[in-house]
Amino acid sequence: MASGICILIITALILIEIAIRAISGQSTFITEEYSAYLLVWFAFLGMAYTLKTDGHIRVSILLSKVNSTKRQILEIFSGVIGLIVFVYLTVYMSILFFDSLTSGVRSMHVSNTPLFIPQLIPVIGCFLMVLQFISLLEKGLRTLIR
Repeated sequence: MASGICILIITALILIEIAIRAISGQSTFITEEYSAYLLVWFAFLGMAYTLKTDGHIRVSILLSKVNSTKRQILEIFSGVIGLIVFVYLTVYMSILFFDSLTSGVRSMHVSNTPLFIPQLIPVIGCFLMVLQFISLLEKGLRTLIR
């Protein structure tokens, strides 16, 4: 839902920019910057839901060749790797966010946006991925134990 809203806002920003340029020859000066922020938000806010619905691109050549028990073990192993990666990303993105918050860093564009604002959404997206990987692992372990 949130990812879709980001795409709609990007579309609206671009259409407004086109209309303003066509009518007055002027620019909003924020379309490029905010479209980039929204594109990043779109990706980070959609990752956890995509993982939940099994929508990520997967190479299933190896998985199709093994029995269900070995498949579940491989799924758990890949879930652990994904969890480690996203815990690291969450920590790193949080450090980046808090550094921008405390130092008051702003964008170099006309909007002069405080950078902690656009940096918050990737932290949330990475944290949602951590929660989704924990859920995936719990489900996989429960299935393996049965």
